[in-house]
Amino acid sequence: MADEVKVSGATLIRPARLGLVFDANEENFTLACSLLSAAWGGKFSFMFPRGTPEEVMMRVADLNSLDAIIHLPRESEPAPSGQFSGLHWRTLPGSDPFSPAAGFTYRDGSEETLLSTRWVIEHADVTPFAYKYYQDDFLRNLLLAQYGGFPKEDLFFTRRVKHLYGDYRPQGGGTIAMPPERQSAIELTGYGVEDSGNDPTITFVIVDPNDFSQLMHFWNLRASGERVFAWPAKESERVTLAAKKWLKLQKRRLSNGEHEFGHLVQHVNLVNDDRYEDSLVKFFAEESCETHKLAWISYKHRTHRPTLQTEFEQRFSATGSDSLGHFAAPVSNFFHRKFDSKIASTGIVAVDIRFDTDKNLPAGTTFAVPNIRTVSRYMTHSGNSMEAFRHAAYGGISVGVSSDSEQVYFPAYRSISFFQKLLKQQGWSIDQSDSGVFASHVIQKLGGEDSTVANQPAYRSVLYSASNSPRGLPIARLIQEAKNNRGKWPFFEGETDNYPTRVVYHLLGQEVLRPHLAIKCPTCLNESTIRPSDLNFRFQCDFCGASPAFGLALGLHQKSDWVYQLAGNIAAARLSETLPIMACITVLRSMQGGSNQSSSATVLGLRINSRDLKCEIDIAMFLSDAVNPIVVLGEVKSRRDSITSQDVRNLRAVQERFIKSGIRSVILLATLREKFEQDELLEIQGEFSETEELQTLGGRTCANLPLTLVNSDLSVEYWSEEHPTRWLNGPRFIENFANHSCKKNLGLTGVEPSLNQGFYKCSFEDEGESKGSAQSTSDGGESE
Repeated sequence: MADEVKVSGATLIRPARLGLVFDANEENFTLACSLLSAAWGGKFSFMFPRGTPEEVMMRVADLNSLDAIIHLPRESEPAPSGQFSGLHWRTLPGSDPFSPAAGFTYRDGSEETLLSTRWVIEHADVTPFAYKYYQDDFLRNLLLAQYGGFPKEDLFFTRRVKHLYGDYRPQGGGTIAMPPERQSAIELTGYGVEDSGNDPTITFVIVDPNDFSQLMHFWNLRASGERVFAWPAKESERVTLAAKKWLKLQKRRLSNGEHEFGHLVQHVNLVNDDRYEDSLVKFFAEESCETHKLAWISYKHRTHRPTLQTEFEQRFSATGSDSLGHFAAPVSNFFHRKFDSKIASTGIVAVDIRFDTDKNLPAGTTFAVPNIRTVSRYMTHSGNSMEAFRHAAYGGISVGVSSDSEQVYFPAYRSISFFQKLLKQQGWSIDQSDSGVFASHVIQKLGGEDSTVANQPAYRSVLYSASNSPRGLPIARLIQEAKNNRGKWPFFEGETDNYPTRVVYHLLGQEVLRPHLAIKCPTCLNESTIRPSDLNFRFQCDFCGASPAFGLALGLHQKSDWVYQLAGNIAAARLSETLPIMACITVLRSMQGGSNQSSSATVLGLRINSRDLKCEIDIAMFLSDAVNPIVVLGEVKSRRDSITSQDVRNLRAVQERFIKSGIRSVILLATLREKFEQDELLEIQGEFSETEELQTLGGRTCANLPLTLVNSDLSVEYWSEEHPTRWLNGPRFIENFANHSCKKNLGLTGVEPSLNQGFYKCSFEDEGESKGSAQSTSDGGESE
């Protein structure tokens, strides 16, 4: 009977985050502002002028974790494309985030529209403020973008809103008053929400109130985390008083009154006019602020991933017997938690499900959906009532459910399905080889992806020795093997005592090593082997009732006649293929950083069969580094075989398909030798003497280089200064690890743009001078 699957993590309720697409005109802009001003979290949603390239919207959606893209008016929405399949609203036909389907009511009274700010107004004793907008006021649209406004047909808001008239005069002029702190219609939408991706900056944006693309850009800067104030291209004297109060408030929030920089931003397509700049320069001088003038701030190329945080978070631990069935995680019902009684208004909110650990998950399955939008279309509905959206998210998944939901459901997924769906678009047939399936189960038996068993020479030596001995080895011999081949383990001196014994006992406890006893027949003197299972016996302590592995109980007596073999009689050749792969997986996962220990979407032995390519990839693995998901495609060798040029070309062919699909990818070349052999090294260097450029964040590029790992990289403890995670002091991008590894193991000396546009030229040391050849570390004679 399979062990029960366990998964732990946390659920977080936050506002749903949208992108609204519409023609940039006054009617649509007014509609969008009013709709978002009435929705919880509306200030964190984005606006896109119709015609914005899909790749730009996808970029914004990925960096800011948008949940859906909505077109206004809805009848103008095009059919969902493959790119946008993870960004559509999935409730009833005819419904959208702001209006329910006609003639339909849920049995429990839940609404399929976004949760509005009614709950804030009703229960938090907050009065919303908005301006009484005059159609002929030059600043009307600017004030609408800055402070928000409510739909005229919504009687709830129109009856409760308190209007600020300012000193408006139809003939022109009039000072603009600032609403009370956090009580404007737009600020009210951020009640209880913090953007953990915020930069502590104060930004003034010069805006033409009649240019709706500029107004939408201002809105999006605020949605992406900037603290922004709209400074009008004309009539700026009317907002000076409000600007002073706003600036004072922001400085107090950010630094408790300490001096801060004001960021003067001029929209890129605004005609320069010294009068506009002079008015701000004068304003900053009066406020004793230093200013830093920027020609442009773009929310399209931010280098971090803003995350909305609320106090409505709850830890969970879920169990289930079927890994591909549905698991349930509780949700912090913030209406009950925040208030004494449940409120009347409900609506759609987003629930982020973050996975931290899992246990007993069958090989080849994962909860960790790669955070790639095109993957979201393949995520199955999990039984949540009125699920408005479901998509991959950083560290887990996000679902749109009713705000009064008490739990959310989620499944585990087969890792290979992600590769099959993503590469099927290329016309490729994808499956997993028998050796890959077997290796996955061996790794799981040895402790899983984060186990360091394969990184420790002592473990490898014991396992190799046991697999090479058809009659088994006595416990004392196995302990001696571990002692002779300990390498640099353990790292901490206090753990060196009995380390070899602990290695063997651990394998006994995991039932990787199992006892056998040779018995001679007293009649014919033929020697037979029996196992504990042949005796129909399960050991149980008479005193404490414990039932440890029988092999471990026997192994505590080193003078026993019992000998030990690998469970399942694993062939030495298969073991030598698997252990280097397992060692690589552990190192790769450590490069992600963070404390997440949930299983990765990993496939071993990924087999590709197409007209133009037939190959098998040892490791195909999704990682999440400091930026976003990256696919690692690896060729891993033991001490016997070498990496060839054809291996590299196969990997690069598959890598190219992912990159063309907008998915980052790097190839891995690894060996358990102390260094790459000379012929092997020259072949690899030749393949990367000229290499493609890769796009990174902020429009920067880098050379497409392999991540290379040798024995000295794979056989050290995480805390050692020699561990690959210590290579970098800066951003932990896998591409940066790859660059450093090439300097260390391939003798890379320089990278410069090639005359062939879109490529880099790489130079290498001679093999005899290579750093990889100089850094050789013995692990005590470990052999296969």
